[in-house]
Amino acid sequence: MSKPKYAVVVVHGIGVGTGDERKGFSDELKAGVVKYNPECGKFWFEAPWEGLNDLVDGVVKKAADELFNSYIRDADAKNRRAEKLISKIDVNSGWLCWKWCKKGSVWLLTKIFGAMPVVLRKAKRITPNALDAVLDLPIYLGEKAAEIRGTVTTKIDEAMKTGVDGIVLVGHSLGSVIAFDVLREELSQKHADSRINALVTLGSPVEWVAKIRHALENGTGIPSFEIQGVKWINYYDPQDPVPLRRELNSNMFKGVENVSEVSGEILIDAHCAYWKSPRIAKRISALMNEGA
Repeated sequence: MSKPKYAVVVVHGIGVGTGDERKGFSDELKAGVVKYNPECGKFWFEAPWEGLNDLVDGVVKKAADELFNSYIRDADAKNRRAEKLISKIDVNSGWLCWKWCKKGSVWLLTKIFGAMPVVLRKAKRITPNALDAVLDLPIYLGEKAAEIRGTVTTKIDEAMKTGVDGIVLVGHSLGSVIAFDVLREELSQKHADSRINALVTLGSPVEWVAKIRHALENGTGIPSFEIQGVKWINYYDPQDPVPLRRELNSNMFKGVENVSEVSGEILIDAHCAYWKSPRIAKRISALMNEGA
């Protein structure tokens, strides 16, 4: 197969881990694209940016650890006291039905008190990830925005050095907002139309993020954006909660091509299913090889 005309730069959404740990986040989609042209794999670039949040993530994790450790210590102590009290109950005295009732009650109490430390330890593991996910958006909208976009622009620069005609920019979830912002910055520069040929957004919250930004700027009415000279394909799953289960408003985002991508999944599984879609892989392959 021949060398593709366009390289891909992919931007991930929210998540946990440093930039190095994020490498390979788009491997499933890349594998689907490579089936159509093995040469595409050499022109596939990832722009992991999560490492820029490591300092904040570390503070959040430490605070969560301290909080949950104190709860776990309390729960363990209460569990030990409960075990001592329960051990003193004579379950073999009295009538048969009363024995069964006491045995059942002891079993239930043991499960209840024993479950609390387990639940807290699981919550301790999950909470930093959940808080990181919640904080990524305000962190991006704040002072880290330019730095995060810079990591994507650096990858675009790197991809252009391979001698391709331009870039297919792919963004998932919050990554689609970052990609959209990078594209708008590129379009404000005279070389932009020769660098980004297409934008592909997957499970994008860009509409409600744009409304939040507009409100913070004390804007009235509905913001409007027009992307000229760049093909924009937006994939959304009707069961994906992040894009609010619907396509982007074409009155707000003029020129966007909305494509319904039904995965058969729901909630977070629907939000992550784009990476495995053969149809999306086929379209990106066509964009890389033909620009269509």
